[in-house]
Amino acid sequence: MVVLFLTTHSCSKKGGDLASQEKPEAKAEHDSKSGGIYKGMLVGSTGNFKIDLQDGKKEMIITVDGVTKTLPAANLSGWTSGQAISNAIFTDGSWSVVFSINADGTNPVLNPTIPGHPSMAMAALKETSQKFVWVFEGTYTGGQSGAPYNAWNFVITSESTAFEGLCHVDRVPTYLWGVYNNTTRTISGHIPGTTVNFTGSVTANAASGTWSEHPTVPQPGSGNFYGVKTM
Repeated sequence: MVVLFLTTHSCSKKGGDLASQEKPEAKAEHDSKSGGIYKGMLVGSTGNFKIDLQDGKKEMIITVDGVTKTLPAANLSGWTSGQAISNAIFTDGSWSVVFSINADGTNPVLNPTIPGHPSMAMAALKETSQKFVWVFEGTYTGGQSGAPYNAWNFVITSESTAFEGLCHVDRVPTYLWGVYNNTTRTISGHIPGTTVNFTGSVTANAASGTWSEHPTVPQPGSGNFYGVKTM
């Protein structure tokens, strides 16, 4: 049995059209380049972040367990949008994140060093002038442990496409793999290395769904997940 580790959040609004409520922050000039806006979430605690590489900015704004910091880039002085980034360091005091990205803005890789969070993992997607990125943070029920080992966070775009996610499996941050359907506002996927599958729905402000292990697994687990849009 996989030990999945949901406190609930309240949300005043439900339903509605995600895309109608905002405009992408990303500028068109960076749509197919390494510059622009990247948004993501983290597990190993919980939180979100935005990398801003446009309009002269080179910084990451990151929130971990409710504490927010701005981390300036320490080694991007000679970089311009359209060039690959290899091991850029965003840092402030004891917080730092190493960031790499292809020249066209694909394949973001992040490695954080945050005191007190040695097993933290991060995932992000690139926003474009025509494609929103939304971050959802939540938790789940049905496992054998509670907070802080019950995170269920993910990041999606306004296109029907694969999404990035992270949750705790046996208290270890583990990637979720799935697909978001922008027409039906639904998500579905699985946790690699396990028999866990999940399905759910997404509204303008929240996401919810269910997860379950394959019934052939001894003592198969199941439960619910719920989260709110935090970015």
